[in-house]
Amino acid sequence: MKYVASLFLICSMSVTAWSQDPYFTQFYAAPLDLNPALAGAYEGSFRLSVNYREQWSGLLDNAYQTYAVSGDFRFDVGRSRTSNDYAGVGLSFVADRVSFFDFNSNGIRISGAFHKHLDANTNQYLSGGAYIGLVQRNVNIESLTFDDQFNGLDGYTFGTREDLPENNFAHGDIGVGLNYSVAPSDGLRLSGGVAAAHLISPSLSFFARTPDVENAVDIDQFSKITAYVSTDIAIHKRASLLPRLSWISQGPHSMLNAGTLVRFDINNHNSNALHLGGALRLTEDQGSLAPSAFSFLTAIELSTFLIGLSYDLNLDDIFNERLGQTVFELSVTYIGEYENEATFCPTF
Repeated sequence: MKYVASLFLICSMSVTAWSQDPYFTQFYAAPLDLNPALAGAYEGSFRLSVNYREQWSGLLDNAYQTYAVSGDFRFDVGRSRTSNDYAGVGLSFVADRVSFFDFNSNGIRISGAFHKHLDANTNQYLSGGAYIGLVQRNVNIESLTFDDQFNGLDGYTFGTREDLPENNFAHGDIGVGLNYSVAPSDGLRLSGGVAAAHLISPSLSFFARTPDVENAVDIDQFSKITAYVSTDIAIHKRASLLPRLSWISQGPHSMLNAGTLVRFDINNHNSNALHLGGALRLTEDQGSLAPSAFSFLTAIELSTFLIGLSYDLNLDDIFNERLGQTVFELSVTYIGEYENEATFCPTF
């Protein structure tokens, strides 16, 4: 029974996403979670981002929830007539909530990045960044039940003889990333990058941290590799295409997310816009990628605010029995006033 209980606790760490990590459908709206090299990569003086994800509300009484809050700012480094280098610093917080058995994960990161200006004619930047963080995990042991607690009639009312672990621990986290951006013309921008997270691969087991527990099951956190590409292509004087592609690999898990948004200007000043689009997510299934969900995406851009909404429809809900494996997500981004509207900084 100890094996079953420990396995249950370990699996609880992965239920809010496709692997060991939280995941946002609107990954482009959580830049510091995507790549630390994106700290300070925007056109403005500072940036604030808030993300909320609610998963499987139609399947469970208490849906899985993920929250993220981040803030970053940029500043000049060695600026001259021939150089327009920048640096960025950011702070982010991500929390997972699994109310079914009161499992919580809280992570905080400090990210830093340097943006090297390569070419003024095509506005090229090469950015490198890193983060250092701390993750705390806890579970309410009293919310769990075991076979020896069943009273034989109508409930789990007896005490348990299981050797239960400490219900709280913390571990460090380190990651690095690179990003490249170029804008060869006013109607075309391209950004792409790669990031490596969880380079120290800590143990995620509650039982492995508790002395005198026999047959404890241990599991290390897999390192995660993320690669992505984003473009901004003008297709009309008041409309542009925003294709986005991301690939994530973590241990035996992998996922491809491909989609696009179309941005429509609402006014002639290009300060308000409507975004509409969709994306297809493919996840690894028996050694190969298979479609798993389709996302409906929309956003409203109001001057320096960008408010995004997404709804993930699990394809099992379409072709098989409806299990309620849908996902709702909200993102809000605010970018502070421009310091100099004539400058260019890499964006994603």
